[in-house]
Amino acid sequence: MKKLFYTISLLAVLSISVMAQPKAVFSEEKYDFGSIRQGEIVSHEFVLKNEGNEILKIENVKATCGCTAVAPEKKELKPGESTKIGVKFDSNGRRGVQQKYVYVFTNDPERPQSRLAFATKILLEGEIESEVVNPPLFHIKSNEIDFGSVSEGEVKSERITFMNRGKSELEIISVKSSCDCAAVSVSKKKLRPNEVAFLSVRFDSRGKSGALTHTIDLITNDKQHTEVAVTIKANVVKGEKS
Repeated sequence: MKKLFYTISLLAVLSISVMAQPKAVFSEEKYDFGSIRQGEIVSHEFVLKNEGNEILKIENVKATCGCTAVAPEKKELKPGESTKIGVKFDSNGRRGVQQKYVYVFTNDPERPQSRLAFATKILLEGEIESEVVNPPLFHIKSNEIDFGSVSEGEVKSERITFMNRGKSELEIISVKSSCDCAAVSVSKKKLRPNEVAFLSVRFDSRGKSGALTHTIDLITNDKQHTEVAVTIKANVVKGEKS
């Protein structure tokens, strides 16, 4: 009888020891800072609770980039105890949609690694949110117009197709030529998504001679293609007709 009692007691102790373990539970694992201005520093605190029945140890905390700083208030949590893990994000030098991660390593045998995520949209001065989430995208068919051989005094015209491949309105803020010999214009200055327009160039060779290379500069609201250069070429020859 005593042997049976000791056996049952031993099994009970072993059962309890097997079941006794820490459990890492976060009140939230994702956070969105929303839209912020470039240069802002924002912070958030994730709450970690030990819902197990053994001490939970925070062994390490790592961020995916140097722009975040994390620091747990406590590194050991008794059963039922909570702590905060602070996350700080410096948006200086960054733009657009950002998603970053922080990894928390603990002695929870069922979940030794937890991933915390935070997101934000960084806006430049004067920029609106739609331009960041769904930016315009300038695309031009060619960055060069070659008029070839042109006799002095001849006027030639050419045009190039360009379009907005983005998801918000594209604006051509300005267009200008580096030479008074080339008159330039665009058929539209504001393009809806997938809309097409034309860059027209009228080259007047009067008073010119030899091989010429000039540029047309377009300024747009596409942050990836703020300044676009189109090269125009011609070889002006006196007394010849092309």
